[in-house]
Amino acid sequence: MGSGLQVRLFGSPKILLDGDPLPPFLTHKSRELFGYLAANPNRGHPRLLLAGLLWPETTDDKARASLSTELWRLRRVLGSLQDRLTLSRDEVVFSVDPLQVDSRLFVELSQKQDYPSLKQSVDLYDGDFLEGCYADWCILEREQLKDVYLKTLERLLSYHEARGEWLEAVSYAKRLVGNDPLREELHRTLMKLYLSVGDRPAALAQYRACADGLKRELGIEPMPETRRLFEQIRFASQVETLWSTRVEAARDLTRQKISELKRSRQYLPEVFTSRSHLEETMRQFVLSPSAGLILTGPSGYGKTTWLVHWAEDRLEQGDLVLYYSAGSLTLTFERDLTRHAWGNDSVTAAEALVSLGREAWKNGKSVWILVDDLNNFRDLGATPADLLRRLDRFICDPELQDEILAGRCSLKLVITCRDYTWKQIAENGLVELNWNAYFGSQPHPVGAFEGEELKRAFQNYCRHFDMQGSMDDFRGDVRGVYRHPLLLRLLSETWRGRRISPIHSEALLFREYFLKMVPQASIRQFCMDLSAWMTDQRRTSVRLSELHKFARTYGMDLPDEPALKQLLDAGVLVSVERGARQVIQFAHDRLFEYLLAEYMLVETEQPEGGASVFAGYAQQVRDFFPMRGAVIMALSLCRDPDFFLSLAVHISPEARELCVDGLTALYAEDPQFALSTVKKILALESVDAKRAALKAAPAMGEEGYELFYSAVGSASETIRRVALISFDQLWRQDFQRAVRVMRRLIEDINPQMALTAPRRIQTLFRIVGWFSTYDIPVPVFSEVDSAAYEFAVEKLRLPTSGSETRFWPSSRISWRAIPSPGPPTRMQSTRLSARTA
Repeated sequence: MGSGLQVRLFGSPKILLDGDPLPPFLTHKSRELFGYLAANPNRGHPRLLLAGLLWPETTDDKARASLSTELWRLRRVLGSLQDRLTLSRDEVVFSVDPLQVDSRLFVELSQKQDYPSLKQSVDLYDGDFLEGCYADWCILEREQLKDVYLKTLERLLSYHEARGEWLEAVSYAKRLVGNDPLREELHRTLMKLYLSVGDRPAALAQYRACADGLKRELGIEPMPETRRLFEQIRFASQVETLWSTRVEAARDLTRQKISELKRSRQYLPEVFTSRSHLEETMRQFVLSPSAGLILTGPSGYGKTTWLVHWAEDRLEQGDLVLYYSAGSLTLTFERDLTRHAWGNDSVTAAEALVSLGREAWKNGKSVWILVDDLNNFRDLGATPADLLRRLDRFICDPELQDEILAGRCSLKLVITCRDYTWKQIAENGLVELNWNAYFGSQPHPVGAFEGEELKRAFQNYCRHFDMQGSMDDFRGDVRGVYRHPLLLRLLSETWRGRRISPIHSEALLFREYFLKMVPQASIRQFCMDLSAWMTDQRRTSVRLSELHKFARTYGMDLPDEPALKQLLDAGVLVSVERGARQVIQFAHDRLFEYLLAEYMLVETEQPEGGASVFAGYAQQVRDFFPMRGAVIMALSLCRDPDFFLSLAVHISPEARELCVDGLTALYAEDPQFALSTVKKILALESVDAKRAALKAAPAMGEEGYELFYSAVGSASETIRRVALISFDQLWRQDFQRAVRVMRRLIEDINPQMALTAPRRIQTLFRIVGWFSTYDIPVPVFSEVDSAAYEFAVEKLRLPTSGSETRFWPSSRISWRAIPSPGPPTRMQSTRLSARTA
């Protein structure tokens, strides 16, 4: 009947065909109907019976009509499988091999006597039968299946106890207690098992869980035999410390993961360059009582390199160090953490780390949990925010925090995350962190190389890659590009063993790197198409099996060809173990963006392509984070002013915003092209285009500032209004730059302008006055206050608070003390002229 079909009735019901789920059920009733038919397959069910089961409180006619509707909906869900649903006037039959239905297979396996069958049966029980359904027939079936499940667990528990396999017995005893927490004999069994594996703290914690549950649910105390067992364990000899064995086990695990990073060339210890601000942050973090630290920064800024270096340093100090790449984690993170730190999952992660943290503190050591690249976490639809929420709940466990704050437990958690993911988490309110547990109560940025660090880094790369040249070979703006560690790495890979040829564009550097590392045009095209396919899927990684399937459409058989190995060795792709699956992703986001940009440029050359290609992609920026960088990089590579003009007049605000960002980025590489394009956009009739041009202009040096300055005092009211709106947008997105632009405007003001350029004065009045409507960030409050004073009192000599004094009112927000702006009257103009004289 088709080996590719699987029916899951435990938990949330679903239908799988060749491993892929069919569309979800359209209604609760269609889900319940399918559950009943699948649980009782291959036999006819009278329509009247089905109608009565699902709609017991309605008339027969209405129930039968409702049944017909739900059968129609069920056929839509089944799609190509709808021929398995046989409908007649009086009966309904669902045809399927009973062993393809998990509940039927579960019952058959549980009746066998061999251990593999019993274990397979309990593994099938992935939640209660038809969760969310409360019909009488379903509740009865659910209870019967659960009773079979509990009895099977008891048989497996007895099996392992008889053989002295204590850890396996603990696992099944915990599942029994979780399903029937008020059975004291199960708690006592689990307490004894914990004692058998030498885990006295877990046995004591189990008694407390038992006592708390009985008190909360039944209002009673544990039985005398349970209390006697507790006292025996309480006064037993102390469990032998696990510290030394766990340190060694964790060291082996962490070194193995570091070796994998070295093999994938994501970590090059030979070119490591110290970062003074990070070293100072870590020094203070070590001395602080805080348990957590979050480091953020753009892709390729060296977060992984720094974290791995720190892991190696702490290993040398004898600390217990567990390093994880978030991309390899699953939703069972805490269980995996407990196994790695404690040796088994007989206790919770908090209980294990409290015990180990105390031992670390006694020995003058620490327990370090390092989670790298939070942004790469994806498991069963869960997002980085879900993992962060679990990490926060774990680090803020009350017992763990009490021990840390009391100075009796030395535990440190470090999380790294890319900027765009952190911004999404923070702005959307996806996670409310308990910042009291974190150092500095905010993320700490991992910046680019600065000053002497950049020189040392450049020397390290030159030495390791045998390059000839110096930073002095680059002009200032190009030199600034290589403050980015990833770009410095790509430069070194491209010019290994040769003299450096200065490259005047970040995008061109990516092109040079890719041409060298992947010389075959067919494989380069494959990578570009792969980036486009992943974009269509809104994904940043693919399973290895999916990659093989995609490659076969190009006539490539990756397991047998050197293509995949070449891409992995070149550092273009990287392999990650995610649970039991192998996942392939691009090594760096910027490389992914570059390949997508090249794909866009190919599309623009098609007959139906052109400037509209960029506008189409621009509207996807909010849906897929690499899109923004890809569009900007494509604009930088092609440098066609028509493409910028098409974005500037586009109806989509995302397209216009990308026009601004692209011009701003391109100014660092080609100032003349960027400025000439801004002037062309400013000359367009579209108000939206003018707004985009005036928003980009202040970031383009003196000539760009003059364009904005002219617009502020333009004779055209439309242009002045556009300048105001552009400034407002600038303030909302980059208040520091907005304050700098406002100061420049104020510096050029003098009282005579009230007569010669009143429009400019009025516009500036409105700009300064607007600040009263915003929540001014503390770092710029005094700067804005000072600028407002300079404008009103020193430049225009206006009175403050209705007096002629020059004292700025200390009890009021400064710019609100400025008199109401408006065109100066003849009398005001005369007074201003007299004051100037």
